[in-house]
Amino acid sequence: MKKIRSDIIKALFAVLVFATITQADQTIDEQNCSTKDLSASFGPVRDQGNIGWCYANVAADMLTYRYKNELQGRRVSAGYVALAFNEVMWKKPNDDAGDVIPAVLAAEYFGVCTTDFEEAALKSGPFETIRDKINNLVLLKTVYDKKKKNPAYRDPFEAHLNRYISSNSLINKISREELEYTLRNSSVRTFPRKLADRICDKDKKKLKFKLDLNFEFFLFEGIKNFIFQKGTDVSKSGKEGIINSINKQISRDKPVAAAYKTNIFYEPGSDYYKNAGSHVSVLVGRRWNKQSKTCEFLLRNSWGKNCYSYSNPELKGKCDPNTGYVWLSSEILKRSVTEAVYFRGSP
Repeated sequence: MKKIRSDIIKALFAVLVFATITQADQTIDEQNCSTKDLSASFGPVRDQGNIGWCYANVAADMLTYRYKNELQGRRVSAGYVALAFNEVMWKKPNDDAGDVIPAVLAAEYFGVCTTDFEEAALKSGPFETIRDKINNLVLLKTVYDKKKKNPAYRDPFEAHLNRYISSNSLINKISREELEYTLRNSSVRTFPRKLADRICDKDKKKLKFKLDLNFEFFLFEGIKNFIFQKGTDVSKSGKEGIINSINKQISRDKPVAAAYKTNIFYEPGSDYYKNAGSHVSVLVGRRWNKQSKTCEFLLRNSWGKNCYSYSNPELKGKCDPNTGYVWLSSEILKRSVTEAVYFRGSP
């Protein structure tokens, strides 16, 4: 595991070192905001539920698009990506926050479950939420380890295991022997990911470990413009550069992972607006709004097929309740965008 983590850290460093600095020299007008829609390649909008796996949902979407030929139309599991990332980064299996680039690299390193592991294994069974699913897998392993040292824990272990066996859980897809083997040969931290490997073994897809991700950060662009264009507002210029870069990549039929503050979704002054945090989503298209004379990006969020979260009056009528997709103007996104991540190579 130390070697795996070392390899991924080196790969991440290489991505950051060779990241291309954007050029904020293009005005986005109607001519260079022709309609693009890549959404058909991604399947239904994902739902991260009550766990902060937005980065893993984005990484899974980016991998699904990048390797669509190899995956033959199947989607990468966001749940598996999160488990792989947390294991590599020496985090707890149910930890929330993460980053898209190391999550992509971890998934490429381990391979991916090509069925939706979180749909089939994490959203079925005796526990309702994704966080509960992971917490109780950790508990199963914890009680198992205690049972080995103290026979008094045998009954609690069997009772907990029977909750899975007697329910619609994918643990039933593997034998008791396989489960025991996985429990013996894992730690509390690695058990959920290793169990996932057993469950989705036949659908597991090994991906080529590449270094073709590009990372752009708004302050890098802003500082560059400040150096060459005296008096430039670093933050504003940097965000304009990110927006231009997003538009260029979508012109090339490439989705972009964009990081931003979620306050752009909420009504100004509301508690949600005041307490907004960092988030990341995939931008998968664009269109020109003739009425407002702005370019709008098609946002694929990981909050499911609903629109109730988008209370900002500027977004009225911009969310499709049947799909969960949101049309977000470049001007709104520019207020809080901080990063853009995309693949350099052709999809």
